[in-house]
Amino acid sequence: ISTETKDKWKYFIDNENPHPSHLPNKEREQVKLEEIKIIDPCMGSGHILVYAFDFLYKVYEAFGYSERDIVRYILEKNLYGLEIDDRATQLAQFALMMKAREKYKRLFRILENDPIRLNIYAIQESKENVIDGFTRQTIGGNGLVTLNYLADKFHDAKELGSVLTIKDFNLEKALAELETLKVKLGINASQNVLDRLESLVYQADNLARKYDVVVTNPPYMGSKSFSSILLKFVDENYKPVKRDLFSVFMQKSLEMTKEK
Repeated sequence: ISTETKDKWKYFIDNENPHPSHLPNKEREQVKLEEIKIIDPCMGSGHILVYAFDFLYKVYEAFGYSERDIVRYILEKNLYGLEIDDRATQLAQFALMMKAREKYKRLFRILENDPIRLNIYAIQESKENVIDGFTRQTIGGNGLVTLNYLADKFHDAKELGSVLTIKDFNLEKALAELETLKVKLGINASQNVLDRLESLVYQADNLARKYDVVVTNPPYMGSKSFSSILLKFVDENYKPVKRDLFSVFMQKSLEMTKEK
């Protein structure tokens, strides 16, 4: 990256010895830009993700990527976000697409034939009024282990949000189970319920991943204001930091971050 570009970044720290000979080869490999993963687990309307987009764009640009590739890589490979509020999530999605359109004027034209899946999700619940009893019974009765696990895990997801932990998750397996469920349900399938189940799958994938960067403005709320569901969950899973939701999210952010 040029000195001129670095000078524009107020907090840039240069590595004077980027390939120290004493490190194993694996640790000396350069990071591929499209493999960097950044998440805001409490993204609100997405202002941090939009800032990250601008920063990443400049990095890609410095390495000579095309405008078209840059916006697609950032939206599909680099940026992730979660939020409990549906409307705020829509605003975040809109803001990112407008930022991408600002950078690449032909974006909407290419999306007609080559759509982009954003990794930005409003966390959904799996309560009985969302995933009906017949569908739940079909999931359990056909050994769809991953879907059954997610349906149980996300029962109170609007109360708990990103503090939920997903373990041993495989996206391909979950999507395959979803296709099996569609066949099993047949004409009884509700598209709305299937869409909700798909949302559970992708939000689980966001929660199960480890990230290079986790950055957020966490919610600030003392435990006296917690709902009974949140209070019980935090006491069982985040006891040392249970006094305030911001400290819970500090621990959660560390859990979501790759080692070193």
